[in-house]
Amino acid sequence: MLNNIIRRCWCYCPQGCWSKTRMILTILAFMSAIIAIIMYSIDLYKHGRKKHLIGWTSSAGFVILTFPISLKLIFDHFTHWNQPKIQKYVVRIIWMVPLYSIESWMALRFKAWALHFETIRECYEAYVIFSFLYYLIALLGDEAQLISILKEKPEDLGHHKFPVNLCMSPWIMGHELLHKCKVGVLQYVVIKNLLAIAIFMLVSFNVYDEGSFRLDRGYLYVCVITNISQLWALYSLILFYIVTKDELTPWRPLGKFLCVKGVVFFTFFQSILINVAASLTRNLREIQGGEDTKDSWTESEIAKGLQDYLICIEMFIFAIAFNFAFTHKDYLSNKFREIHEKEEERKSPFIFSAFLQSSVPDEMFSDIRRVAKGQELATASGTPLQNMRFKSKDSMEDDIETTHGETSPFINNNSNSNSNNNNNNRLENNSDDTFVSTSPMKNEL
Repeated sequence: MLNNIIRRCWCYCPQGCWSKTRMILTILAFMSAIIAIIMYSIDLYKHGRKKHLIGWTSSAGFVILTFPISLKLIFDHFTHWNQPKIQKYVVRIIWMVPLYSIESWMALRFKAWALHFETIRECYEAYVIFSFLYYLIALLGDEAQLISILKEKPEDLGHHKFPVNLCMSPWIMGHELLHKCKVGVLQYVVIKNLLAIAIFMLVSFNVYDEGSFRLDRGYLYVCVITNISQLWALYSLILFYIVTKDELTPWRPLGKFLCVKGVVFFTFFQSILINVAASLTRNLREIQGGEDTKDSWTESEIAKGLQDYLICIEMFIFAIAFNFAFTHKDYLSNKFREIHEKEEERKSPFIFSAFLQSSVPDEMFSDIRRVAKGQELATASGTPLQNMRFKSKDSMEDDIETTHGETSPFINNNSNSNSNNNNNNRLENNSDDTFVSTSPMKNEL
């Protein structure tokens, strides 16, 4: 009888009602888990447990909450792999949250290896900055179409503001600006990995001394180089966003930008502030003639532990924000978005293939090799720019279903063959062997 009642309620209740109910139950479950973590930590403290044990336990609770949120979002993209050349960058960015979370907890739990975990985490930061810029480029179509868009922009957008204009000449809108922005993020990837190797070498010679800003220690110089490289990458990213924000508006780029900037740059400067505070505390005690703590945790270790603990909590918040900023629904066509609202959309069977596409950064290695050889990055897959013709706004409506020649698995074979025949007919009618760009831009662009 109970089964019949549930079945009838399911049949007569609108799908939107069940969706809202599921969301409310999920929110209540996570809120209950957070309250349980706080209450359990208070109980451990009252029973005289050591503070670092309480920190391990409570931070582990937030890591456990973060993982299912992020993994579900990644799985949603894998099972709705409609725009692979765009979504592969999205998945790489989303992975940042669970990786940050688990690496921070590992650094907190195994403090002897904390520097190694933190260095790996910071290398992934650079990779995320690279992925985000290339994600924005992919949203605007291929590079030839993007260069055409940039050339139509006012030249003053390529002029640098003070104090950047003191050391950089204006960037010409088009090919040069795209090339300089790419170099700006790629240098951060290279420098960050080289600094990771340098840090391990400095630690082996016992001259790194993390958290110490002494001139005879390596930490100060690593921070200076990292800040300069990071600010250059951030400047390149912001400049590209400002120039293309009108074209990116339908994709809601501001929320995505704030999420990435919040994780990467907020956590970095947060660590700097914590280390400065720890250094001032240590110097103040030395001036007052106090003795070092006999506890197993030094000031430097406490500073690193506090940073890792805060990241575990912050990643839970960012995991929720990422679900709204990087939803897979952005990459559904109008047709499939209507089906999705009815929760009847087919799932893609190529999850392993999607995982491989999002895991191998072949374009990053290719561009690094091109920079090392002195080649330009802003090219259009070897096709001369002057021979390219771009699609009109009216012809972009169907492009959401194909990405650079790759057909969505949801489209049947008949529609694919008709679309290909139409494209071939359009190409045959061109007298100058022009190139038709298949951009995944939305119709609003």
